[in-house]
Order: sequence, then C-alpha cells, then structure tokens
Amino acid sequence: MVQAFQCRPLVSLDGENDQDVREDHQERPLQRSRPAGPDQHRPAHEKKVFNDLPEATRAYERAADKYADRFEGTDALYRVGESYNKQAKKAEYDQSLAGQAIATYTDFITLHPEDKRASQAQKKIEALKLEQARGAFEIARYYERKKKWKAAKIYYGDVNDVLRETPDAKLAAEARSRLDDLAKRHPEASL
Repeated sequence: MVQAFQCRPLVSLDGENDQDVREDHQERPLQRSRPAGPDQHRPAHEKKVFNDLPEATRAYERAADKYADRFEGTDALYRVGESYNKQAKKAEYDQSLAGQAIATYTDFITLHPEDKRASQAQKKIEALKLEQARGAFEIARYYERKKKWKAAKIYYGDVNDVLRETPDAKLAAEARSRLDDLAKRHPEASL
C-alpha cells in the first residue's frame, strides 16, 4: 500500500529545520499517490535539503512557469530568487549568480507587488548589489596589487555603477577615491 505524501511546510533556504527534514526523509522515503500539483516545487525542496541548489533552482523555475497564475507559482518564483541568493553567497568572485538573484527578485516584485515578501525581496536586492560591489572592489584591489592599472580602474568603475543609487555608501566613496588616485598616478591607464 502506498502512503499518501503528507505535505510539510517548506523550510527556509537559510538552513533552518534542514536536519529535521533529513531525518524524516530517511525514516520515510518520498512516495506520491497523487499527481503533482500544488506541491510541484516539493522536488526542488528535496534537492535543496540535500545540497543540490542548481537542480533545486531549475525545479523551482519549472514550478514558477507552470503555476504562474497560482500562489504556488508565486512562491516558487520567490524561492528561485532565494536559491540564487544562497548560491551567490558561496561564490567569491563569480557575481553572475548575484545578478540572477537580483533579476529574479526584480521579476517577483514587478509581477507580485502586493505580496508581503516584496519588501523582503527589495532588501535582498540591495544586499546583493552591495555584495556585487564588494566583489568588484576586491577584484579591483587584486589588479591594483598586480599593477594592472587599467583593469583596476574598470572594476572600481563597476563598484560605482552597482552602487549608483546609494552614492553615499562607504564602498562607493572608497572606489571613487581609488579611481581618482589611479588617474593621478597612472594617467596612461585612462579608460
């Protein structure tokens, strides 16, 4: 006899309750007695718990596309952003995942401005932009140490581009200062 799968609330991507889910999964393997529906993103949750975030992201994206007109699709779209956000935190120099998270959160806010998570998504966008700027700043410092002045100027410029909306940010001010210093000391590296 096949047991019906009992739906549990999905855990957050920050790792809360992951151990409980792992233990539960080991005791009772996932079995479904009904077609996929509102729990379509459940496979993504299972993959996320077992640290396969790229596959979880793809599963959430499929659920978001398939159920775009229902709450499950809205939830899955938000979880796509969460998944990219978590992956971006692990990537030191590759900021493309942060860009994908920003794009997904922006889509979420645009498509579902009334959702209570829209303000959280906006805050996460700001944090991701700061993370992108920090990554570009570190790369610029690396090139400056290697005396690759032109490359350093490009990345310091990227910091300013990313933090354009928050020009008073400490990191943006430091990048502008370093750009000015590089322009004075190495005019041959002009962009």
